[in-house]
Amino acid sequence: MVGQKRYRSEKEINCRIATQLKRSTVGSLIKVQLTTTHEGKFNLAWYLDGDALQAAGRGDGRYLLVTNDFSLSYPQMLALYRKKDAIEKRFEVCKQDLKVRPLFVHSDERIQAMLLVNMIALLVYSLIERQAEQHGLCLTARQMIERISTLQIQIIEAWDGSWTWSWIETTDGQVLLLATILQVLYEKPRVTLSTDLIMCYLLPEGVLAQADSLPTQPG
Repeated sequence: MVGQKRYRSEKEINCRIATQLKRSTVGSLIKVQLTTTHEGKFNLAWYLDGDALQAAGRGDGRYLLVTNDFSLSYPQMLALYRKKDAIEKRFEVCKQDLKVRPLFVHSDERIQAMLLVNMIALLVYSLIERQAEQHGLCLTARQMIERISTLQIQIIEAWDGSWTWSWIETTDGQVLLLATILQVLYEKPRVTLSTDLIMCYLLPEGVLAQADSLPTQPG
């Protein structure tokens, strides 16, 4: 390389050296020295930069994060960093093909309406997950639906036409999820459905007391 037609001047060689060091993953750890003899020949020497290597070694085995919020603890910093792409993933469906097949509509207006319904459904999913997370329940919307889908009740009808019902069996995860839903509804003043009705007709008896004795993330 050195001495070829396009690398015959010291300036050209130094420019090439800088380019190669910049492209290399270890370029910052290498020092290169170019000297010229009395005969006009170039000597190229390189060696490891001990100080740079030692400084880089101090970061080995560490996960380095930088923040301007000095009130955050280390676990909080890591948790926020892991959530940094959550919003980006929410908008991922807007930046690529939306999987909505099969299609049973054909006009542009109906296709646009169907896409709007899909986007609203995805927004509802996101809001459900956000509300659950704010109450200490880290589940996806699909996981919540799957957990509730196995709930069963038994209806008993008497000879006089009256009837009553009760839950057949509930798991700890279902109890905690139902209690979280009730807590969210209590905190939303614009909810038109009375939470007393939910307590009487939807939730198992004593669900709140049972939920208080459970861990925040049951298996």
